[in-house]
Amino acid sequence: MTKGHYHTVLETAEIYLCLKGRGLMMMKLPDGSCRWEDFTPGRLVYVPPYWAHRSINTDTEPLTSLCIYPGEAGHNYGDIRTEGFPKRVFRRNGQVVVQ
Repeated sequence: MTKGHYHTVLETAEIYLCLKGRGLMMMKLPDGSCRWEDFTPGRLVYVPPYWAHRSINTDTEPLTSLCIYPGEAGHNYGDIRTEGFPKRVFRRNGQVVVQ
């Protein structure tokens, strides 16, 4: 799992392309709204402006992705360090569960 971050320039979106492995892209807004997308090889996930995001490996092989965003977007890890994400991901009985 990555640490997760907002962009310093909040209006910045990001695109992730999953190259290898399986996982989830967890996203949240400061108001606590939360959503996630399956992250599988060949899948492109769009992270809209204003959303914090983190990738979560849900399989045994490494999760590898290509991330595309403007260079001036910046990364704010501090807010996630203190706020966290409102949902957690677990593996139960061989199934990935978000709660």
